[in-house]
Amino acid sequence: MQFIQGLLAVAYEHPFIFWLDPDYVDKLPEYMKLIFNNVLNFLSEVEQKTKEQPYIIFHIKKELKRLVRGFLDEAKWSYEEHEPTMEEYMKVAIITIGGIMYPVMFFTGMGGLATEEVFQWVASLPKTIEAAAVITRIMDDLAPSKVYF
Repeated sequence: MQFIQGLLAVAYEHPFIFWLDPDYVDKLPEYMKLIFNNVLNFLSEVEQKTKEQPYIIFHIKKELKRLVRGFLDEAKWSYEEHEPTMEEYMKVAIITIGGIMYPVMFFTGMGGLATEEVFQWVASLPKTIEAAAVITRIMDDLAPSKVYF
């Protein structure tokens, strides 16, 4: 529980995490610097490879921020011992299962074939993406957390 409290405190004290600003890495706790630097390196590499389509890195960053906010919502619920309604839970759960991030990354791999309209379509959470995310989330939630042999 102390780790979650610390994570929430860091997230609220250091909102630059949501803006992915490399100038603030030194202000992070040591245990977060490695992860933060790896994310920044990944984003820099993608940005270099998609110079011709600047909308791609924009959408990756946007969905990464949404993903992290979702993780923080779940951590906050756990810390506060809040039991969300099914509707409240699924709104966040389809994000944290990667329901939007995975399609964004999939289309990123397609390079110039994926237009800005495709990324906007994914970000709008159309029914096909939402349904796939809901099914994936429920399957993940129902799966046992331990493997029994």
